[in-house]
Amino acid sequence: MNKRQFVTDDLLSKMYQNKYAPGEKLPTERALATHYQVSRYTIREAIKKLINIGSVQVIHGSGIFVTKAIRESPLIYNSLTEKKFKDIESTIITLQKEKNDARG
Repeated sequence: MNKRQFVTDDLLSKMYQNKYAPGEKLPTERALATHYQVSRYTIREAIKKLINIGSVQVIHGSGIFVTKAIRESPLIYNSLTEKKFKDIESTIITLQKEKNDARG
């Protein structure tokens, strides 16, 4: 596992354990880089992944915040697809409808 993936997974884990609650501000990039002993670039890349899956939101000039969506819907996280549950859920619903229509 590379450093970026480790940081992403660890932050996600802390969010689900409520160490970083929805709406809470994460530490700064510099503080995270020091904590994980990685470069700020690695932290930025991990944050980009968290943004892509809908776990955090960056408000320029204010910081990085955990989204409320982390608790409102389950999250299926796959480092290859990086899709949110909502994206996958809509596909599942469509497939189920098609399957049910075929039976009827």
